[in-house]
Amino acid sequence: MTKTNTRRVLSAVSLVVLMAVMALSMISCDKKDDAPASGTEVTITVQVTDDKGEMTPYSITTTETTLRGALEQEELVEGEESEFGLYIKKVCGITADYDVDGSYWALYKNGEYLANSVDAEILEDGAVYEITYTK
Repeated sequence: MTKTNTRRVLSAVSLVVLMAVMALSMISCDKKDDAPASGTEVTITVQVTDDKGEMTPYSITTTETTLRGALEQEELVEGEESEFGLYIKKVCGITADYDVDGSYWALYKNGEYLANSVDAEILEDGAVYEITYTK
């Protein structure tokens, strides 16, 4: 291979690597853009289904960025701190304690089981969150 061909190949490889690095940095930046800007107002619906199966909806307008912040703002939840954040034990004054009777509060977003903790769940304007007593 001549020097000119070697330079062309190295240039092409460098360009591909540079494009890959740029694409990865754009993907990681997109994750941060999902969060509302500090001070931005969002409105969510929280549907609480209690231990009797009765559902009560709450419309929450907040400048909080996490689900925990919005729920605590409205004084809907209480719990204990854990290594993952807030472990919800009480919602609207109703206790669910897995250690006592196997009950817990299940969390959903737009009908799908929530994979995040309330501390990690970034609010999405218009989202419907469900907190359901489960045993």
